[in-house]
Amino acid sequence: MKHEFYLFRHGETDWNKQGKMQGSADIPLNPTGLKQAEALREFFDSFVKGGEGAGAGEFFLQRDLVSSDLTRALQTAAIAFRLKDHALIRRDPRFRETHLGKAEGLNREELVTQFGEEIWNQWIGLGESTWDARFPEGESKADVRDRATAAILDLAREQHSTMGSQVSDGSGLRRIAVATHGGLVRRLLHSLLPEEKTPIDVVNGSVFLFTLENGVLTADRAPIFTP
Repeated sequence: MKHEFYLFRHGETDWNKQGKMQGSADIPLNPTGLKQAEALREFFDSFVKGGEGAGAGEFFLQRDLVSSDLTRALQTAAIAFRLKDHALIRRDPRFRETHLGKAEGLNREELVTQFGEEIWNQWIGLGESTWDARFPEGESKADVRDRATAAILDLAREQHSTMGSQVSDGSGLRRIAVATHGGLVRRLLHSLLPEEKTPIDVVNGSVFLFTLENGVLTADRAPIFTP
């Protein structure tokens, strides 16, 4: 069975607009973020099927839509999939943004002042030596990469075991949509694309495609949708 994971970043928040490090702080969408979530509807509308008979390549919402447990991701998912309330959306905290510890709520200038230029350079840097970068009392980039990868693999195994031969058109393709965060998507992309020499930009409301086939997870650098 082939799985396609559509990881989409939440819409803009006031902290995004102000350049603050958001991390696990639970900041809601601002008016721009709400519009970005609405723009996602057009992309996902072509995939959604609401009933038990969802076929290959379609989303059955109760099974195939997963979100970070942070409000901004849940809001984005509910709007993108035309749900009146995000209370029933399936949540997996492994898809939440990096816990940044004492860095949360600070902008770049404040971070450098408090923690030094080197920790910032490691944080934004690429390469094997930067995966252990973290802010005081926060997660490392490797921590986020590993929990997100594990979550994706678990979703694929679960869907495979629950669907089995129920894929209706014989293609063996299943799709899963995940409402998540920019830092997490970036960690996954750079782990799968180690040859990339510049940071990958993950804008608010963008969608990136990850494919799992024969136990191998792959991804493209470019988003497949931006609002």
